[in-house]
Amino acid sequence: NVQRFIFSASPGTARTSLVTLSLGLAMPSSSLMTLSINDLRLDHCLMDILCAGLSRNKSIIELSFVNSRFSEDDSTHLLLANSFQKMTSLQHLSFSNCRLEDEQCHDLILSLIGNDKLLELNLDGNRCHNLGLKALSVLLTENPILVLDLSSQKVMGDSMDLSRLSPGLAKSKLRCLQLSGNNLDLASIEALSEAVGENTSLKIIHLAWCPLNESAMVLLGNAMRRNGSVEKLVFHGCGIDNQGLSRFANRLRQMKGLRRLDLGGTQAFDSFGLFSL
Repeated sequence: NVQRFIFSASPGTARTSLVTLSLGLAMPSSSLMTLSINDLRLDHCLMDILCAGLSRNKSIIELSFVNSRFSEDDSTHLLLANSFQKMTSLQHLSFSNCRLEDEQCHDLILSLIGNDKLLELNLDGNRCHNLGLKALSVLLTENPILVLDLSSQKVMGDSMDLSRLSPGLAKSKLRCLQLSGNNLDLASIEALSEAVGENTSLKIIHLAWCPLNESAMVLLGNAMRRNGSVEKLVFHGCGIDNQGLSRFANRLRQMKGLRRLDLGGTQAFDSFGLFSL
């Protein structure tokens, strides 16, 4: 009657332990609701064993892969993608710091389309940028996802291109969007602002540690003014200067739904900037 299980095994015992876990997952009497696979290097063989159980399981609501690595030289992630299409009870899915490549993100995301129970998707610490963001745009349009975490995408020296995500974001039912720790150029901020301005479902937006200059703050301020429903904004450590804060503050009084504004961390404004609030 175990309902929550965290799996972590040394390389020497991983295969035997996964066989036991998979057999338990496949049992019709399984009551497991939360499964976390931690710190595991999943080659094709190990993933095949795990997916044999996952594809037959009808009880798991929350599935997490934390600091686990997927093989890049074969179709290991496709085995998991095929399992997702059969996991009809899945509501929360996380790939936290798994270093998934863009193509792997794309394939896994597309396999989730049609799962109308999926409410939360966490992709923090991966490399979702071109193909992955396009797939996410489709997923957000088709699925009722409420929480999306795209924090700290490891895009090699480039800005995250949010124009690929914005069409789906504008039409989605998202309530919480996490983009913290990403490099967002002005074009991406503009795409994000346009989508946020149209999406009145959004309540929480995290942009912590995303560098935001004066122009970015103007775009975001205009978006929040049009949106009117965002309740919490996190600008922690964004390096906002006096001019940026002042331009944003000029639009603040028209953000009717805003209840919390986080300006903590390392910022470039001083007491004069704060006076504008």
